[in-house]
Amino acid sequence: MQWVGVRTPKAPFYRLEGGDLVLDRGGRIGDLSRVPSFVGRRQQHHVVTMSTTVRFAPDTDGDRAGLVAMQSDANFLFFGITRVAGKPVVALYTTDKGTERLVASAPVTGSGPVTLTIRADGGTMAFDYDGAGDGAGDSAGSKRTLARDVDARFLSTKTAGGFVGTLVGPYAWMK
Repeated sequence: MQWVGVRTPKAPFYRLEGGDLVLDRGGRIGDLSRVPSFVGRRQQHHVVTMSTTVRFAPDTDGDRAGLVAMQSDANFLFFGITRVAGKPVVALYTTDKGTERLVASAPVTGSGPVTLTIRADGGTMAFDYDGAGDGAGDSAGSKRTLARDVDARFLSTKTAGGFVGTLVGPYAWMK
């Protein structure tokens, strides 16, 4: 019962297969006319670690799968696998008042699953990944930090407005 979505879907966008959560195509977060393929839980603590393992190969630049921390359709972050300039990367994007910014990215050199971890500590977050390689000959299986000390106050009710708090969970979007 702790898992919630954004808007009411007309058709199911997720299913369980062999113990894995599979997300189908849905709307992009920020597109109010569609339901995003996102299920989340409320972030209840100021110091918390959240992680998931993703199996995803983006077909088109901008396709995404990973974790989202969301205060609203205008204030959220995406941390996961995407494709930029034809190449798969693990990336962190923040969206503040509807303006998206690429904070950091690193090449994905492996084809296996990637574990994504968000570590929140008060108003800052750190973003770790494991299983993607680093593009410099390093094999998959080396835990790396993509970004640390990222100011996450744009996800707070005080900055973003609203009253629901931050939701965190798996998300997928394909063009």
